[in-house]
Amino acid sequence: MLGYGPHVTAEPSHHPGWSWPAWARVVTAGGVGYGLARWAVPVDGPPWRAVAAAVTLALVTPTTLLADRWSPRGLWSGLALVSAGGLYLGVPETDHLVAVAGGLAVLVVADLAGRVRMDGLVVLALAAAVVWVGVWGAVSRAGALTAAMALLGLLLVAPVAERLPGPARPWVPARAQVVALLLLQALFVVGGARFGALRSDAIDGAVVGILGLALLAWLARLVIGPRPW
Repeated sequence: MLGYGPHVTAEPSHHPGWSWPAWARVVTAGGVGYGLARWAVPVDGPPWRAVAAAVTLALVTPTTLLADRWSPRGLWSGLALVSAGGLYLGVPETDHLVAVAGGLAVLVVADLAGRVRMDGLVVLALAAAVVWVGVWGAVSRAGALTAAMALLGLLLVAPVAERLPGPARPWVPARAQVVALLLLQALFVVGGARFGALRSDAIDGAVVGILGLALLAWLARLVIGPRPW
């Protein structure tokens, strides 16, 4: 399993997790994303922002399924915190983001200490927090808004990574893989944030975000190797 520190075991952790089927998770995630962008952002913005948030969170569903079966300490909470940091660099409005990032930092500490269980429902909540602050922070600039959705990074493409073709063995030792994935996420969000901060066109932001996510998934595949979860 990917892991960090002395708690690492040879197999992924198993627990009941969030028991809803995939279709119910997609509907729930999409509804949460739509509601957050439509009613929880108190400023005007592009009329399609709620749909973008709904689609983005619905695409997190495979990651929630993965998190129910595989949840090394510090990974999912750390990815969300890194994404929030990238948003700080890339969206025009950041006042609300500081409070959310502070809460995520506390959650990372609790996660590393084994005080919280990172199942699919928690991962969805983490992704929803990132999407909400991204929509609010980038609402005045369409290109930054679409780029902000992509800054979820591995929270979107982690389940894709191990399905990609690549070497039969991981390039990074198991105990260092969580750190390596967090570093990849950091590089991705910094580059994506700086690009998004300069974009005014939504299509530009979306295209570059998708290409960046594809590259991120491939690099993550090299880190973790093939893994039949």
